[in-house]
Amino acid sequence: MDKRLAKIVSEISEKTGIQIDVYNIIGERLTSSEKRENYVYRSYAVSDFRQGILLDVMNRLTYFLINIASVTYIGVIPGADDVSRNYAYMVSTLIENAFGKTSDSLTRSDGLKAVLLRESSREQIEKLIHRHGVPGGPLFVLTLACERDKVGEVFNFLSQYSEIDRDAVILMDDNTIAYLCFYSDDNFDYQSSLDFADHLFNNIYQELGIQVQIGVGSQEKSLFEAGNSYEQSVSALKMGRQSNPRSHIHSYKEYIMVRMIEEIPDNVLQQYLDVLLDSSAKDILSDSDMMNTAEEFLNNSLNISETSRHLYMHRNTLMYRLDKIERCMGLNIRKFSDAVTFRIIMVLYHHLKS
Repeated sequence: MDKRLAKIVSEISEKTGIQIDVYNIIGERLTSSEKRENYVYRSYAVSDFRQGILLDVMNRLTYFLINIASVTYIGVIPGADDVSRNYAYMVSTLIENAFGKTSDSLTRSDGLKAVLLRESSREQIEKLIHRHGVPGGPLFVLTLACERDKVGEVFNFLSQYSEIDRDAVILMDDNTIAYLCFYSDDNFDYQSSLDFADHLFNNIYQELGIQVQIGVGSQEKSLFEAGNSYEQSVSALKMGRQSNPRSHIHSYKEYIMVRMIEEIPDNVLQQYLDVLLDSSAKDILSDSDMMNTAEEFLNNSLNISETSRHLYMHRNTLMYRLDKIERCMGLNIRKFSDAVTFRIIMVLYHHLKS
């Protein structure tokens, strides 16, 4: 046990750059990511911890609980502020998940993570459904990404936000979280998975002040196909950041075009782009202000008023910029057909530039 714990702690510390010590409940140090004796360890009762975290401001240490196979351990990392609190949530989950992978009896969270990563057989998924009461489906998966020092805070918020015994929140790595949303026609209050993702983004921003990026996977009929939705949400997140970085919600269906473009040789794509662009059009694409305005206009469904409000820009200024795009590129992006052409040009341009 101690050797396995030491190995897991060492790997997590190496990957995250966080110094980690782990003690048993009576204060004996079991392992440390670095050989040092400068920690002033204080023995605390489990009841002293609030939501699994305890800040020792005087000694600038953060203590956190780790639960492995019904046994509680205490982890310690440097720092005693909100950043270290978030790191503590993350490290605790990573250690528990690592043990879950090597256990014959996976927890609900570990089991669902294995499903998303396609590491579970159909029989194992059936056992997960029956053993932990996981809904069989339908469902869709969202992948949320944020800065590494914020992921613990977002993870904790989502864990409290998700409905007990229905939705699930899984820490996938040190800066991404998977949200499994199980739904049915009679208990889903949103128009679509995109509508739900937008609702989730707004709640996180309003409550925590953190702007996350969300990839939205396909809606699947059962838990057995959850891996498909997760892979699509990860791909949507990756492609969305490349082709539409100003947007916070990225749907896989919207980025099929990007996948198609990636399969075409770059020299052929460059020929297409040269036909579509002249020198004045290239000036627009290299102007960050003009591009930001155009992307915001497209993201707001070609709505002048909404775009002006989001950009804090006078309506006349916005109209002037849209007119300039039309003059230089020959595309009136107020019209849906021209907006689609403009989006294709932007995808080509970003792809070749990257």
